[in-house]
Amino acid sequence: MKKRTIISIIISIIIIIATNKYWLIFKPMPVSMDIKGSGTSNIEALLNQKDDDKFNKIKSGKVEINLDESYHVNFYVKRSKFPKRAKFIISNIQTKNDIYLSNIKVGKYEIKNLDKFEINGATVSVKDDKLILKPDFDSITLTYPETLKVRTSIKFDFKIFVIILILTYLLAYKLTDYVADYKSVECKSRIEIIFLTIFFVFLFIPITHINQAEISKQENRTLAKWQPLIKENNEINFEFGKNFNEWFNDRFILRDSIIQLYRLIGLKLAYKIYKFNEIYYNKKTMWAFNPDWINPNDITPEMPKILENIQKLYVFCNKNHIHLYIVTAPVKEEVYAEETYPFKLKTNNGQIFTNQLNESISDIAMFPISELKHASKNDYTYPKSDPHWGEFGGYIAANEFLKFIQKDYPSIKLLEEKDFIISRKTLPLITDWEDSYQYIPNDSGYYYRTLGLKNNQPYLCYKFKDEKSIVVQNYDYNLMIKDTYFPQAKNPQKIFIIGTSYSENFYRFIKYSFRYTFKRKVNNLGEKDTSMKFSRWQNDILKEKPDILVLVVQSKDLQRYYNDLWSN
Repeated sequence: MKKRTIISIIISIIIIIATNKYWLIFKPMPVSMDIKGSGTSNIEALLNQKDDDKFNKIKSGKVEINLDESYHVNFYVKRSKFPKRAKFIISNIQTKNDIYLSNIKVGKYEIKNLDKFEINGATVSVKDDKLILKPDFDSITLTYPETLKVRTSIKFDFKIFVIILILTYLLAYKLTDYVADYKSVECKSRIEIIFLTIFFVFLFIPITHINQAEISKQENRTLAKWQPLIKENNEINFEFGKNFNEWFNDRFILRDSIIQLYRLIGLKLAYKIYKFNEIYYNKKTMWAFNPDWINPNDITPEMPKILENIQKLYVFCNKNHIHLYIVTAPVKEEVYAEETYPFKLKTNNGQIFTNQLNESISDIAMFPISELKHASKNDYTYPKSDPHWGEFGGYIAANEFLKFIQKDYPSIKLLEEKDFIISRKTLPLITDWEDSYQYIPNDSGYYYRTLGLKNNQPYLCYKFKDEKSIVVQNYDYNLMIKDTYFPQAKNPQKIFIIGTSYSENFYRFIKYSFRYTFKRKVNNLGEKDTSMKFSRWQNDILKEKPDILVLVVQSKDLQRYYNDLWSN
């Protein structure tokens, strides 16, 4: 047998193995359970291919159900080959009633030892082979610590296998024939042949796996979406080349690993201050910051238009018997100015905005920078690793707001630390990704995440003692909508909060102060419109008829009030 024939066979075998997903089809893994409760909810199954609790190599399946009607739930996890561990997430829970869970199966394997589940987000009991879950939050995670004994059904597609085999062999034989001629006829060295072969192989590696995620948590942004050459309306997309380039650059294989390696090398080579994208990191103090946040463009030229927009909103509120308040959140780089040295504040937009607003319209605006600076002497109001204020900062800001509105509501009661269980956690709250009281495993904050660093600094966290009494009346994770009812609240008023991600930790505490709290987030990555257009929530406000409307925007983003805040 000729060498080229043997080489062609070896190449064919390698390609056949590499393309096994086309001819060796693993049937979707069925997941089923009996579940009973009330309200709608989402159930997600995460099946880990490795026999560990890290859940790095997972496949998942998800289903939305109505717990009032559903008892037996059956759905599938695609491309799950031989799962060893299982995790279940029940999310978007809109009730505090008990949830009953039993007869959990992955494939034909039944999970019987229900008492071995590791459960977060619920108070648990086991009775009559049923898990009884009383939700503490609106999401429950159930992790099964034992190895699954699951058999995966496999379908062998003989036709596809033969087609790939024949085409691969013919192509490999032609390639080896060409390489042989390249050596004998063209008199080229084997080193050049090997180099060219490796070069062309590497050209195809990036396309072997395309990332299908919608949002990059590593970069805190929405990834470019696929834009076809022919649009849905049968028009030609003349920017297809540009769209494809953006889509591919965001999604090729090993992209995150390459970025991580680049950041690691840069961090090691930096002497004191390391910079990646717009983020700076002080290697000595471990503070990460963005100097652009303390020196945005001077807002003074835009103030006439801003005042006009807010005046219209003020008139609307007065007409509907609503008290309007504006909370400007200082950014971390302002509160911890000494940590951003040598970058110094040149224009204090937050103070300019607040002063002019209170002088021109009414005493409706507050900028709690001095209070946060004072509190920062006692503990961290902002984490080193993230731009948002932490729970301690949110607590201070919320209490200062309650003091501020006492001029209009003299009987308003303030927050008290005795109502909370105060502890420390090494993970700050990532308000852009989860609701404000949920902590994200293995996450370190947006700045650290962008820099590729891990956080080990503990920060204050607050858990309300009477959390179970809060009723979630309306919740939409994708749109960052959340409305709550708290019958034991010290203040009977209705409050409606609209704001950027800084409103999350503010809302975190305000919802414990008022009987009804409505929250709408402006800059949600899951929504197409991230503008400050008031028309987005006008109908909701007229429907709910709140006593108080408060807007929460950070000082570096005050141009939002300029860009079409009011729209008829």
